[in-house]
Amino acid sequence: MISTPGEVSLIESWPSLKAVRKVDGGKSWAKFTPVFRLLRPKSLPVGDDSFGPDNVPSTALDPRLEKHLAFYHFRNSLPPEIARRVEPFTSRQWQVLMLCKKRERAMDLLEQNPALGFGVAHVHKFNPTLCEPLAAAAKITALRQRDMLRWIGFPKTQAWANILAKIPPA
Repeated sequence: MISTPGEVSLIESWPSLKAVRKVDGGKSWAKFTPVFRLLRPKSLPVGDDSFGPDNVPSTALDPRLEKHLAFYHFRNSLPPEIARRVEPFTSRQWQVLMLCKKRERAMDLLEQNPALGFGVAHVHKFNPTLCEPLAAAAKITALRQRDMLRWIGFPKTQAWANILAKIPPA
């Protein structure tokens, strides 16, 4: 659970992957998409506080330790291969995690062409008319990379797939 002034958020770990929040003392929970970093490479120093929202008030003895433990437990709930492929992205990891949960083949795409995989996971940003964006993204991952490009608005050529493959996830 993450609390900021006027907001309470709850993020459930693998395999449910649910994110809900109450805003300004609301009585009902509403779904939301976390845009902050959920996973980070284990090679980053522990003092690096680059994930989660800033200024989270806490009544714990050490709020930073509590925050780090929550994110540590979230990470350890994920299958190691999924965590390894999603952690290089510095933010907006939620949709990528949801795509990996929906279709395991998405992990291969994230390995081969991270920028294209990220774009496919966020296909709803490129094509807001999609009714079921996660289901559409899962279907798109079954296509060839140059066919995936068309769904996110790039030219449908192997040259563009090669260009995107050179973009690092960070």
